[in-house]
Amino acid sequence: MEMRAGEDIGIGEDLTPPLSPLAFSLHDSFLHSHCSACSFPLPNAHFTPTSPSNSLPLHYYCSPRCSALDSPPFMCPPPPLEDSSHLRLSLRLLHKLFHSQNDTVEAKLDRIGGLMTNYEKFLNLSKNEEEDEALEMIKEGARAMKLLAGKLEGVVGVEEAVMCLVLTNAVEVQDKDGRNVGIAVYDWRFSWINHSCSPNACFRFVTRKTIPPQQVVEGESQLPRLRIYPAAMDGGAGDGLAGDCKSSEGCGPSIIVRSIKGIKKNERITITYTDLLQPKEMRQAELFTNYRFNCCCKRCTATPATYIDRALQETFVSGVDGLNLTSNEDSYRSKATTKFMDSIDGAIDEYLTFNNPESCCEKLEDLLTHGHLQEPLKPKPEKSPQCIRLHLFHYQSLHAYTTLASAYRVRASDLLALNPENHQHQMEAFTLSRISAAYSLLLAIVTHHLFLSESSIIVCVANFWKNAGESLVYLFRSSAWGTFSNLQLSVSENSSILSHKRYQIVQLDSSGANSFINTEDQFAMFGDISRQHINGIVNLTEKIWSFLSHESRHLQEVKELIDFRWLLTVETPLDLGTRLTCRDSRTVSRLQEKEHTNLERAYLFQLGLHCLHYATYLSNICYGLNSLLTGEVCQSSIL
Repeated sequence: MEMRAGEDIGIGEDLTPPLSPLAFSLHDSFLHSHCSACSFPLPNAHFTPTSPSNSLPLHYYCSPRCSALDSPPFMCPPPPLEDSSHLRLSLRLLHKLFHSQNDTVEAKLDRIGGLMTNYEKFLNLSKNEEEDEALEMIKEGARAMKLLAGKLEGVVGVEEAVMCLVLTNAVEVQDKDGRNVGIAVYDWRFSWINHSCSPNACFRFVTRKTIPPQQVVEGESQLPRLRIYPAAMDGGAGDGLAGDCKSSEGCGPSIIVRSIKGIKKNERITITYTDLLQPKEMRQAELFTNYRFNCCCKRCTATPATYIDRALQETFVSGVDGLNLTSNEDSYRSKATTKFMDSIDGAIDEYLTFNNPESCCEKLEDLLTHGHLQEPLKPKPEKSPQCIRLHLFHYQSLHAYTTLASAYRVRASDLLALNPENHQHQMEAFTLSRISAAYSLLLAIVTHHLFLSESSIIVCVANFWKNAGESLVYLFRSSAWGTFSNLQLSVSENSSILSHKRYQIVQLDSSGANSFINTEDQFAMFGDISRQHINGIVNLTEKIWSFLSHESRHLQEVKELIDFRWLLTVETPLDLGTRLTCRDSRTVSRLQEKEHTNLERAYLFQLGLHCLHYATYLSNICYGLNSLLTGEVCQSSIL
């Protein structure tokens, strides 16, 4: 099954109206903080439905209206699974499907409600695995469903099939901050959209509270229409437990599919089911584990591998004397590299599990700066130890930058929480915030370079630029600068200049449609606008990087090794290894302390706004002018 475009579609256009879910369930950790119907955070005076006197309520609502719209079929006690969201979603879906069939159940389990279950693949393939988490979840979930809902008559295995359907079709529901708050299953208009590692569409979540008022008041005619169609019905809606199961208002956020590339009429519509900033092997493994298929998209089958996939796995080996060795011939390189990757994963896991940001920062920066020393298998006097290093574009480098930005930010926040009026704490927190902002900026710049060769990662890139801009603006506002009365005029002037540039970006109307003549014109203008934004960002980055990277060995080394301008090119030879050697910390230059001037602060402000404006432009393409993320980005740029 697949969905295709019913007409030519430009970049940044909605392909569907808001599609309500068939069923929705919050993750366990959000059950007591978010509404079980609309997924919005609960107000202080939230509404609790009646529940059995001997049990705690599992569902809370932001209003009586949401409570009335949502009617969970079972007030179940805590289930045996670690996270009960899949079980609760399966129970809701089973209840809806069972009643929609007037208490009759057909024998086909490969497709339920028009949606593929992968029933045979999950159960048959999983039997060959000694410890298959998916199979264990299916079995435990089915047992709990029979216990809580009672066994359905008419067919054996219906509970297992519904669990398989949820595992195959459920999508993570995110809030405006990008947190995964729950999971939902949508009907064929969304679920029949196939995966690609180079997709041409993305999706966003909306609720009645976030749809523009004029669209809600004036009716369905103001909402985007369905512009895609099923390429094959494969027996139609009557296949399996079927019928076309109806969506219901109020049982979770609606979803809207939106183009991120120009799409020709009858072209396949694709989205991603996985993280696109992973190398091919990791994507393939995740897709097979979660969805039981081997991806054969253009990116996965490219020979030679695409530039982005080569970059995401790029490592290099050099001797401590700087001599690059032909390490591909060394049989132990893969094992040494795996050990290196495990060390980075260990440092990140330590931070996430034990909340020790200081230790995490020290370990990650040491690994990124010095690499991993590996003695030769057969030591020879003329053969020096080898040092494995990660390229800036390596997927583990990206993970490390993300973690370091977060860890330094947490350290700064913790310091200020101890005593916000303490001058020493303010200055130390300022230094930590500076390094956090630098890692956020580096992550945005590096992923932008990858974006030039693979535009489908636009959603990730938009978020990275948003985070970088917010970090820089936060640093600009820091009280550690002291009085900034002398800066008022320059900030006003810079804001005026940036505001003028801001309105030179493409303006989309409220429906998300644009005025380009064809996709070729769109692509050309998109490239021109991106280059304008990035040129400004690079110019300012070169002026402010030394200030941001001060007191971070790895960040200082980054500036020594690269010219940010080559990140503007579509492809850059992956040859940084010829310029990197394993050095001890004494060889890394350190800037002398100096007074931070008004000019630095002005550059910081300008750079932050440039990042936020570019994030706004990309967010308009991904989410539309009325989206929550676009609104958040615009709000962040207002001082």
